[in-house]
Amino acid sequence: QTTKNITLEEDSSWNPAAKLNARTSNRNIVMGLGSTTQAVDFLWSELQGTAVEEPLSKSSPSAVVDSLGSSRVDFLRGGRTQEGVLFRTRLSLLGDIINAGVTYSGKPTNKFTDKSYQLFLSASSDRLPIVVTGANDGMLHAFAAKTQDGIQAAEEVFAYIPSWMAPKLP
Repeated sequence: QTTKNITLEEDSSWNPAAKLNARTSNRNIVMGLGSTTQAVDFLWSELQGTAVEEPLSKSSPSAVVDSLGSSRVDFLRGGRTQEGVLFRTRLSLLGDIINAGVTYSGKPTNKFTDKSYQLFLSASSDRLPIVVTGANDGMLHAFAAKTQDGIQAAEEVFAYIPSWMAPKLP
């Protein structure tokens, strides 16, 4: 049996919060819709008429429905126009990563030899390695582990919000 030693080095350029704060294009955020396997873009137009519309239209679970659902979703997506006006001012668009596991997903292993797995391995051999973690913004974030295919290291590739987080997001 061989033993592998792993060395971790600090890389000050690998800063997901800074990359997210500097981002000027739309984010790829999706939200699950409850007991179905469906997820939709986390955009107000996609969430209207679903079970998450009402919780996102309240300032807290016990509040009455208001007309700020669209503004809340924009804020949660990273919009800053209503910071300090309707919503709190944030130091970062990325929520704190506290007590969350961090998982790396890279090239699949080549330990399996069956034909269908080899087809999968061949098709996935150049996939973007990512680092996945939850944050206190209610999202599961996937960040590029390295620069590849025009995506910079530490850049958010996508974020996922489970439907049960909807009442907690405002």
